[in-house]
Amino acid sequence: MCRVARRWLAVGAPIIGLVALVSVPLATSSGEWLEHHEQETALLERHTELADGMLPWSLAVFALLALWWAWHRFGTAPVTNSGVARAVGIVGPVLLVVVAVISIIEVVIIGHAGAEAVWKG
Repeated sequence: MCRVARRWLAVGAPIIGLVALVSVPLATSSGEWLEHHEQETALLERHTELADGMLPWSLAVFALLALWWAWHRFGTAPVTNSGVARAVGIVGPVLLVVVAVISIIEVVIIGHAGAEAVWKG
């Protein structure tokens, strides 16, 4: 069972990351449409400005997931017992978790700014 889950996650995680990456421009374009069709307020402006900063984080999460998948799929055979493999095995997941957590925090901040724009604006 663990092997099946690992195999699915190895391919599934980058696919989910790609879906998230593609959804960011879709969400920002709908926000830009809303900004042009609603009365502009400081809260709405803040929300849209924050949303513009989400794409690099989404791109970083996808890139790290894809690199992690490629490393395990193609890159570990010749260096399985080397220091490089151990370093990548430690640094890769830590970096991925840090970037993912920052990305989640960004989504929460952007969502909160959007809620404030709706309810207070």
